[in-house]
Amino acid sequence: MFNLLNAIKTRLSLKILLALTIGVAIVMGVIIYLSLSSQQELIRERMTTFGSELSSLTYAGIKHPMSVGDSPSVEKQFLGVKEVLEGAEIVICDFNQRIVFATHEERINSEVSNVVHNEEAMAALQNLLKTGKASQKQYFE
Repeated sequence: MFNLLNAIKTRLSLKILLALTIGVAIVMGVIIYLSLSSQQELIRERMTTFGSELSSLTYAGIKHPMSVGDSPSVEKQFLGVKEVLEGAEIVICDFNQRIVFATHEERINSEVSNVVHNEEAMAALQNLLKTGKASQKQYFE
């Protein structure tokens, strides 16, 4: 170990190599950090867009059956969503936060808090159910 330190202290080429290595490592670290930050924001934007489109399409698909009280058709719509979008889970709850319709049948008649484990999201849901207006757009992970 001491031989390596002595070699670095006495040889100019090793000093330059060490300085360049440290400089490149710092620059690469900054580039990686900035790339990850921008990718994270891009992913959030895309997930928000996906969520908005999914909710709009879900609403459009169940609007008529729900308006005429056709619950079996709504249930079929949700099962269709489950088959097409395997990773997506959609639930509709009543004002008591009890799940009425869901893409996964085992979720029906359970509490929303069994599905959503984010306190901020639950607070936003309570506010939505109380006021009828969604709060400003926010991310829930």
